Amino acid sequence: MRMRLLILGLLQLMMLVDCNCDEDLQRILPRLEANPAEVTVSDALVAQDNRYPVELCSVSSAEVEIISIQLAEDSDPSLRLENTEIDRIRALDCHVFWVVIRPSAEQIYSGQIIIEAGEETLPESVIEVPIEIESIEDGLPIIQVEPAAIDFGQQPVGRVSRRTITISNVGNRPLQIDRVMLGDDSSSAFSVASELAAREIEPDTSIEAEVIYLPPEEGLFEDTLTIMSNDPVTASVDVQLSGETIECPQPMIEIIDAPDPIKVFDRIRFDGRSSSSPNGEIVDYTWEVVSAPIGFAEDIHIPELGLAEILFSIGGTYRVALSVIDSTETMSCEQAMIELFVEPDFSLDIQLSWAHPTADMDLHLVRADGDLFNPESDVYFSNDRPNWYMDNPDANPRLSGDVDDGYGPEQIVVASPLPGEQFDIYAHYWRQNDNPAAPVPEELEATIRVFAYGQAVGTFVRTLETEELMWHVASFTWPEVDGVLPELTSINTTRAQGRPF
Repeated sequence: MRMRLLILGLLQLMMLVDCNCDEDLQRILPRLEANPAEVTVSDALVAQDNRYPVELCSVSSAEVEIISIQLAEDSDPSLRLENTEIDRIRALDCHVFWVVIRPSAEQIYSGQIIIEAGEETLPESVIEVPIEIESIEDGLPIIQVEPAAIDFGQQPVGRVSRRTITISNVGNRPLQIDRVMLGDDSSSAFSVASELAAREIEPDTSIEAEVIYLPPEEGLFEDTLTIMSNDPVTASVDVQLSGETIECPQPMIEIIDAPDPIKVFDRIRFDGRSSSSPNGEIVDYTWEVVSAPIGFAEDIHIPELGLAEILFSIGGTYRVALSVIDSTETMSCEQAMIELFVEPDFSLDIQLSWAHPTADMDLHLVRADGDLFNPESDVYFSNDRPNWYMDNPDANPRLSGDVDDGYGPEQIVVASPLPGEQFDIYAHYWRQNDNPAAPVPEELEATIRVFAYGQAVGTFVRTLETEELMWHVASFTWPEVDGVLPELTSINTTRAQGRPF
């Protein structure tokens, strides 16, 4: 078609060159053709979208104005047009739109396309394209939706519940999901999590979708989920949705006879039996330590329903939470929370860990102006319990064992550092452990965590690019005032450091 248009255009230009006529006669008028001139089909499939192209072409060297492309009013309502949004066709160019039909039964569907162009368009400014489409049945899609109704039951305001619906095609032709919609209530508590519109389901297959219930306020909620498809027998299927709200149980926590202060290895008893619910009795209690110092191993003992005993093995700040369930199987909307501080056995705690099972690292704490690997100034694996302060033994650092089989942690603690004492923290990537077959990682990520009075005051992370490297992590001065947290200064430098011995 396009080659024909180019030839026509060249002929029109040649005629203009040879013409000695008036200027008005030389003006080329727009000319429009529709191909095919009639849409005639005898094999459109029932319950399927059948699409047939119509090509509109400008067959002159003039642009064609398109005013409208539409179906005649008496056309069968099963017919529709696509891609008709166009206002002009360039000279010697074409535009394709589509006649689309989804027959619902075996019969003949007829109609007419009305194409209105600019008034100067030849041969006529209005082109009529008749339509006659005969459909045949070659199998049908059959939609099946389960369940037919979903009752979400009672649920607290603001809590989400999810249920699954299954949409199946038990027919022998593809099933097209055209539209999925809920009722007109804009405050509906229901929604569909999955995008279902335009999904195609092959015969003997199914898809699933989640229906969400989220009540925005107290009350009873009902809605209808409508699924529309190309099933010619059951064009739409309704799923009835319902749910209502219920008040949340209220958990409460009390501490029974706790010492003051709470110290490391104290076992504290918590009481949740004051929890209540307007819906019935409390039948289940769930206790949880939601935050704790690093290294804490949770140990919760339940002596009886509603009570909990927790052993606090590390000093620091803890948060204990309680959730409850009542006899209607409704869980509390929020946890009850209580915070407590466990007085540590030591004021300063420095921990080193690393991310490899066989690499070996060592932690060092060096007094100001002191030297690494010097027993008078450095606490490390060969000087794990120095006696620097004979008159004040609680000021002496202690290394809690040399870990050489990977990961760590290595830990240096000081029960009561001297006011104004200055320290530097180092970590030595020693290389592999004593096993000569153990692999040495190309890179090693190490982490230093520093705690004062059980509270985290610094975390430092660095990737060490090679073995036998010394990382100068940070420096700090212990405060003059008891209980004041120290401020750490990051150094974060490295240097080569082989085996010291």
